[in-house]
Amino acid sequence: MTSIKTIFVAASLLAGLFASAEAADMKPLQGISFHAGTKHAVAYFLSERGTCKLVVTSADDANFAPARSEKAIGDGASAKFQLAEGKSINFTCRNHGQAMNVTSLETTAAN
Repeated sequence: MTSIKTIFVAASLLAGLFASAEAADMKPLQGISFHAGTKHAVAYFLSERGTCKLVVTSADDANFAPARSEKAIGDGASAKFQLAEGKSINFTCRNHGQAMNVTSLETTAAN
């Protein structure tokens, strides 16, 4: 099993649940996956002192070096993760760190 597949399998086992999202709500330790062309990411969050500690692991099929990023998001605040050109994911912490709203955003260039 390649290292990228190993990381994604481990993240799914840790999170316990995969979901494909346009817009979704997550609970702490619930996982979600995103795909855009050759780029893939999995995310989950932990509830810590009324905030959401977001963990995103991403990789590209052409580059076998996964990247992990962590960010603390305050209640009511949002953070955007750029998955690929024109595709980003917006994470909003809610309910004092007990829920997170996830929205997939796609943009296209206009002439």
